[in-house]
This record gives sequence, structure tokens and C-alpha cells, in this order.
Amino acid sequence: MKVPKPSIPSLLSEAFKSVYSEKSDVLSIISSLKGKGYKIALLSNTEVPMLDYFHEKKYGFFDVKVFSCIEGVIKPDRKIYEITLKKLGVKPEEVVFVDDKEENVKAAQDIGINTILFKNSEQFKKELFLLLKE
Repeated sequence: MKVPKPSIPSLLSEAFKSVYSEKSDVLSIISSLKGKGYKIALLSNTEVPMLDYFHEKKYGFFDVKVFSCIEGVIKPDRKIYEITLKKLGVKPEEVVFVDDKEENVKAAQDIGINTILFKNSEQFKKELFLLLKE
């Protein structure tokens, strides 16, 4: 039996929308990487009510979207990185993982993924450029 969606908006979803800050310069870089043939994934620790928001945004440059609430495992558990790698069809050393939480970056490094600890857009661009030059 399919459970009907409530007609009242989720308070959690509405709260998320009010605090979520889209970084357009970062999204522009991601979009340009997609245009150059790179595979792009979104890996997010999120809850079901927020999924609608991600779908509404229509981030078309993501080849794969991996959500913790669907996979049943959250960052920094190594399994969620392995799931993402499998869905992308790549090896850890072929990936650059970006996150603003040190424990998530460390977990990705532990399985051989290149990482960037996001602090700000300028720092992200510089570190990404250096990684892609290698």
C-alpha cells in the first residue's frame, strides 16, 4: 500500500529551504567540469523531506545523486563513499571529493579518494585547479 504524501509542507523541509545557501560560483565550476566530460556526483547526508528540494532545483549536472536517507548509511561511513564510487563507475583515485566537514574528508582520504576540505569558494577553486593539473 502506497502511503499518500501529506498535503501540509514538511516543517523540516521548510526549515532546510530557509537556511540552505546555494553557492552559485561553486555550482558554476561544477557545471563547467561537467561540460568538460567529468562525471559529477552529489553525496549528501540528508533526510527524506529535503529530497523534494534537491529535485526541485533540477541540478542537471549531477550524473549521480546519493542520499544517505535512501542508502541507509551516512558520511563518514566508508560504505557511502563506496556506493557513490560504484554508481559513478570510477576508482577512488579518479575522484575529487569536496566537503566542509573534516571527518568526511578524512574518511574519503582513507579509501584513496582525493579530497578538498571546503573553507571558501576561492580556496576551493585553487585546490581544485591544483588537483586537476596533476
